[in-house]
Amino acid sequence: MISLVMNKLFKKSPSTYNVLGDFMYKNIKAKDLELFNNAHIIDIRDKQKYNNGHIMNANNIFFNDLLINYKKYLSKNDRYYIYCQKGNQSKLICKILDNLGYSVVNISDGYQGWKSDYKY
Repeated sequence: MISLVMNKLFKKSPSTYNVLGDFMYKNIKAKDLELFNNAHIIDIRDKQKYNNGHIMNANNIFFNDLLINYKKYLSKNDRYYIYCQKGNQSKLICKILDNLGYSVVNISDGYQGWKSDYKY
């Protein structure tokens, strides 16, 4: 079942899997987060934007701090779902972290996508 969900969300391509078949950097939409229980979600926006609203259970680690101190915050044994406001900064940091060997997923529509899907 999980395999079917993963294949639907992440079409297999050379940029998605490394030579060992391990999952690597990819994009998902914010609404698809509900498919992943206990996901490690990271909001890379500044503290003010985070305090004004964020995806439930997200940890706030500002872009520059995560970029400089990634070893402090991340483990290569876990997968991280990363978002910003619209998806541009998170895409950049996901590419960098992927190249460093971390399992990261960019939430491509960012907080705006989540907010538009989950109005409260």
